[in-house]
Amino acid sequence: MKLRWYFLFIASLSCLLSCNQTTKKEIHIDNTQIKTESTTNNSDSLAKRLNDSIKLESYYEWRKDIKTIESLHGNSSPLTQWEKEKDTLMINELLAQYPDLLTLYQYNDNSLDELKKDLHFVDVNGDKHNDIIFQGNSGGESEMTSIYLSDGYTFEKIFSEYQYIENLQFDDNKLISFEMFSPGCCADPQIVIFDYEVSHNNHTMSFNIKKARGYLDYTEAPTDMLKEPVFFAITKETVPVRCDSYVLDDTPNPEFEGYGNQGNSIADITKGKVGQAIAYKTSNSQEWIFALLPCEDSNYEYYSLNDKSSTSYTKEMYGWILKSETDLK
Repeated sequence: MKLRWYFLFIASLSCLLSCNQTTKKEIHIDNTQIKTESTTNNSDSLAKRLNDSIKLESYYEWRKDIKTIESLHGNSSPLTQWEKEKDTLMINELLAQYPDLLTLYQYNDNSLDELKKDLHFVDVNGDKHNDIIFQGNSGGESEMTSIYLSDGYTFEKIFSEYQYIENLQFDDNKLISFEMFSPGCCADPQIVIFDYEVSHNNHTMSFNIKKARGYLDYTEAPTDMLKEPVFFAITKETVPVRCDSYVLDDTPNPEFEGYGNQGNSIADITKGKVGQAIAYKTSNSQEWIFALLPCEDSNYEYYSLNDKSSTSYTKEMYGWILKSETDLK
């Protein structure tokens, strides 16, 4: 019986030694004694997890009173400012040339009346012919925006892109710029604003992206906005860009899974880079800046900023940084 218990003890000990990967044991055997030196990280790991849990609890308690960004783009219905009266005959002509529009709405159990609501008559090239901007169903979760140029008789589709057109600007009755507001599809928290420049050459129009600005939908909203942006430079070697005015470092954060998963940092920005202060805030006795920052040197780039074919446009991001890590006084 004693021999049986001895073998059971040896088997149990072997199992513990092999299963505990965080424990390193060195067994020194001589003629008189067994010396065992054990170093384990289990207690340290448990303590860190407990500490991280406390930090996250404090962080989310603080965030309960924080409002997140709902909009950094233009007005919610910009087309109404420029829209002319709808023309049924012109709508029929458009649908005769582009029947896929009607087919798309019928496929998604939408009516012709709903399609007509998404067709906006706007003269975009100053020729006194009403062109049509379509903003509506794409067949998927995203919206679609298309511009159809009219010569008074027929239409030509000259622009098409996913999501919403906003903040249209005109000069001499010609569209010269606009923004494409692109919230992330499905559960993607990224929101990107693409700034387009429009060029006119006789009766042709060309569209070029000049800038892309991104932020995450759970970014803390600034309150006291500055009248004019204030330029500043980063003075430390590496500065974390955060989604809110709170320091949370080296703590795994489930909300940031896929974005570094560390604290509330969404990117890094390096020394010497120039940003624009948009708002100031004091939080937890620290002075903060809500800023527009260059995105190229980030350890995490918003991938939606790079999803267009052109790579020549400027890429920027919104976020919070500590004022003490800049040259602002």
